[in-house]
Amino acid sequence: MLQSAPITSSIKRHWHSFLDATSHFVAPRRHDTPQAHSAASLRRSDIMESLDLDCDAVIVMIGQRLDRERDWILRQHAAVLQVPSLSDIQSTWINGQKISHLIVQIDYFGGIWEVFDELRRIRNTLPELPVVLVSYDFAQDDFRCERLALCDASLRAPVGLASLEFGLTEAANVNNPAWQTRLRDLQEAETRTII
Repeated sequence: MLQSAPITSSIKRHWHSFLDATSHFVAPRRHDTPQAHSAASLRRSDIMESLDLDCDAVIVMIGQRLDRERDWILRQHAAVLQVPSLSDIQSTWINGQKISHLIVQIDYFGGIWEVFDELRRIRNTLPELPVVLVSYDFAQDDFRCERLALCDASLRAPVGLASLEFGLTEAANVNNPAWQTRLRDLQEAETRTII
């Protein structure tokens, strides 16, 4: 009997050290309460360090299920405007504010083919407007230049904060200038061909 007590306490010690070690890998469950949401909104990890927006600019969002992305953008003290349709985008200004980015949730419209013509119109008439597409159908986030005819970045839903920040930054600073150059070169080539 006297020997079983040290074995039990030894097992308990090992069990507790195991639990302590695993606690670093498992996040505690958080109950979604209003206090949890307000505390989460103040976390340092919700800050987008690389997103640089003009104070008078607005990010326009089209589509449903973009609430989390809208909340993240609002935490950056950026203006967000939700509009119902791509046909509302006729210039790079809306309601007296310059549009810094256009985020389109294409599943809202039924997929890429349903908005293909409108996206092409926007890309050709407003090439300086960075466009970010969001869809559950995308296999992964894509920040490359293969889809420049339709967008500057595409994000797989559900979108993570890091992906959103990188997508908005890459779209505006890298891919959109590349699109403008590509479009300008195509127009110059067409002009030379006609002459």
